[in-house]
Amino acid sequence: MIPVQVALGSLYSSIVGAPNEAAVERLRPRIDPGIDRALKFVTDLLKTSELAARAPEGFDVLRVLADAVASLATSLRIQLHVAPDLPSLSGYRERFVLAIVNLLRNAEQAGAHQVLIDCILEDNQRNLLLTVDDDGPGVRPEDRERIFQRGISLRSGGAGEGLALVKEVVEIELHGKVACVDKPDGGARFRMRLPVAERTPR
Repeated sequence: MIPVQVALGSLYSSIVGAPNEAAVERLRPRIDPGIDRALKFVTDLLKTSELAARAPEGFDVLRVLADAVASLATSLRIQLHVAPDLPSLSGYRERFVLAIVNLLRNAEQAGAHQVLIDCILEDNQRNLLLTVDDDGPGVRPEDRERIFQRGISLRSGGAGEGLALVKEVVEIELHGKVACVDKPDGGARFRMRLPVAERTPR
């Protein structure tokens, strides 16, 4: 079942089951987020359709991270530690912004209060290592792979789409790797290795 069906199905059940208008108003904290989820899914679907007609292009990682943080209405305290003069990545910039936003939303929904985003160049300057750490409850070792499967969510009421999209963007579109790995001091750690764009000789 796709997210828009999940969201609208839940809305329908809530509204039909309400005995009167006052009850609907009491349910509004559940109804409004459902509408937002449905609209977000449709918007993301339209964006994906538009991107299919475009060629991948180079983009600046620091600006993407800054845009993702700025676009998110959140109480999270987010720190960026980004090495200077990083090379570009090649892909669809808007989709990578969305992937980072989904990681931040995931941290917030899990109960985190702080997030640290760290990005450095490694592997003889061939890959960027991007790490997103949070101080939430963390992810059990047995769940660290399956949380990237579409439809799998560890949160009650979750659609299981956010981390699946992260994996799709990182591994299919950017030809990198993403994993949820051990974080000894607690919380969750998502680690991405992203191949840099080929530099054009001057």
